[in-house]
Amino acid sequence: MWKYTGASVIGSGHIACDLPCQDVSVVLPLGSDALLLVVADGAGSAKYAAEGAARACATVVEEVCRYATSENGVDGVTNNVVDEWISAVAASLRVQATELGVPVREFACTLVVALVSARTSHFVQIGDGAIIVSRNGSFAAATWPDNGEYANETSFVTDEYALQKLQVHTNQPPVDEVAVISDGLQMLVLTIADRSVYSPFFDRMFRPLRLEPPGQVERLQGALAEYLLSEGVCRRTEDDKSLLLATRIESQGSAPSAE
Repeated sequence: MWKYTGASVIGSGHIACDLPCQDVSVVLPLGSDALLLVVADGAGSAKYAAEGAARACATVVEEVCRYATSENGVDGVTNNVVDEWISAVAASLRVQATELGVPVREFACTLVVALVSARTSHFVQIGDGAIIVSRNGSFAAATWPDNGEYANETSFVTDEYALQKLQVHTNQPPVDEVAVISDGLQMLVLTIADRSVYSPFFDRMFRPLRLEPPGQVERLQGALAEYLLSEGVCRRTEDDKSLLLATRIESQGSAPSAE
């Protein structure tokens, strides 16, 4: 059984520029043993970035739920199925852009999707952000930020050749824990030079979730949001931040502070 929590919070840079939070995230259980985690980050240059991120998340949820209720369930996902999901997201954003009479790039967003069950794992990403997984106590990146040739450059689900930029890893071994982050956290928890993960951060973030009884994890969402909005974190990143956490590990003892 999965225990999960998550939060998306506004960055201090967005507050200073009077911009809304352009990160949107969703965690959704699918049946008794599967979980869907989605993070979308609206492009800072897009007029309707927040709306694009919200619609992208909603469309992914709709597409995955439709597939999960088919005879295949979540274990039958293929690369072609993923392409259909991403194409549906792009089509939905084009419809919204047409309704408002603006180019679809005004709804540009990145997209990170993890679909995990007790038997298999599927990871999908376009743009920056990342998926970090743990198997047997060892954290590693399942996907990696796509920042293109320049530091502030990335790919978006609305790009003409979005399907060619997708990172897709279907039918991977099951994981014990999974975290999904937006780009606002990646400089804090990833080492770009050698593509490594700062494991102590994730161990510290997962520890309260492992310790919490399954029926009481809701209270962790507020604590996680508070941590992401803390001065220590905001001093290192001014961007919006999303962090989704899910674990199948049960620990004994009392939950430590996130400090």
